[in-house]
Amino acid sequence: MITTALVRGWIEKAGGNVQEERLRDYKWINPKSIVVGQWVRMKCMFGCKNYGQCGICPPNVPSVPECEAFFEDTRVGLSFTFLKSGPAEDRHAGQRGQQEASGTGA
Repeated sequence: MITTALVRGWIEKAGGNVQEERLRDYKWINPKSIVVGQWVRMKCMFGCKNYGQCGICPPNVPSVPECEAFFEDTRVGLSFTFLKSGPAEDRHAGQRGQQEASGTGA
């Protein structure tokens, strides 16, 4: 049986630091059900002040066709939900800037 402690151990072995209160839940998924699209890269490109500065975000990740091929070739996946810490204004600053630039912000 897969337990939260076991999942936490896998993440830590992969180099992650999981604090007890941050790992909220996880779910086994079929990777073929994951939808990828160019819109994600565009959102990052025009909505994130840190675009290009992180190794796990565009443009430093595989292309859309490469992601599609990866998910097609993968048999099982594990999706994690983490509680992000820090002020809400920091977490949503990129979206707010995008809305202000387009005139749709509050």
